[in-house]
Amino acid sequence: MYMFWKVYFVHFSKEYGCYFKAVKMRKIYGYMLWMMFCFSLCAQENILTITTWNIQTFGRTKTESNRIYPIAEILSSSDITIVQEIRDRNWYGWVAQSVIACMDNERNWKFAVSVPLGRTSSKENYLYIYDSDRLELYNSCGMCIGIDPDTFSDLNGDGFIGSDEIMFHAEVFPDYQDWFERPPSAVLMKCIDDSFDAILINTHIRPSDAKAEIFYLDNVAEYFSELFGEHDILVAGDFNADGSYFDETLLKQAFSDKNFFSVITDEYDTTVSAANLTYDRIICTQAMQEDFTGEVEVLMITPYIRVAQEKYRYNDVFSEKNISDHYPVRSYWYTDRDEE
Repeated sequence: MYMFWKVYFVHFSKEYGCYFKAVKMRKIYGYMLWMMFCFSLCAQENILTITTWNIQTFGRTKTESNRIYPIAEILSSSDITIVQEIRDRNWYGWVAQSVIACMDNERNWKFAVSVPLGRTSSKENYLYIYDSDRLELYNSCGMCIGIDPDTFSDLNGDGFIGSDEIMFHAEVFPDYQDWFERPPSAVLMKCIDDSFDAILINTHIRPSDAKAEIFYLDNVAEYFSELFGEHDILVAGDFNADGSYFDETLLKQAFSDKNFFSVITDEYDTTVSAANLTYDRIICTQAMQEDFTGEVEVLMITPYIRVAQEKYRYNDVFSEKNISDHYPVRSYWYTDRDEE
């Protein structure tokens, strides 16, 4: 019922602690109805929230500062978050372990992470942080992957506890043609108590090669579909699909309407900068239309900074840019309508 509104500006609700990229207001009650509807979705057991977020240069510097607390507050507000730009110089998983230690302890958080990726010495990991009471993640061998921080602490350098190998690595696209600076990763997500499942592809497109890399993503989706034997595919991440990097009108050529639909459309602003840029995207195969509620939001960071500051009583004053140059993008999904 809200699709006729255009996205123009930000509305902040202090009561709920969230900013929204809201719709153009015709009357104030329209906003209140929209917010109440989004939060009613969160409260429903048959609704799953999937968020994507590029947390700029998320490594030791941020995890060892108070900036980790607003990040943890945001991650705690979603059932699963697909994260880009993890910089883990040590054994990968340390950053995830650090942030989960600060997250909502009433939920049982686990993570899966890719190996470090990149052509140069500056490498990044793809990360998935999720509520293990609601979800399970699998690799292409059908093995349940994901690890909690306590188990991760017990691992030795080879990824074993005693003689038992612990699996927590996301699949990585075998980029034999060297198409990508950072080849996308993927996991198969399954709801524990419902029918909803999907392949989650995590990608961070290189800005200077955005046009070429974005057009290769349909090949990536096809590869993982065959690998996992699954047609429900969600491609999420920092596409750099706007501005000087990419003509966003070309997305329909890269992802045809016959096979895909965009959850995040061109009118959304997903960056902290003053410019209106839709860098971050969620694009899904048409098979997922039955699962999508039609609701999506771009979360501002400032409310979570305030919540964390009040909660932990630190004196640091952070701007949104101190946390990241991208906003988190959240989508809402029905968990009981997947008939595949």
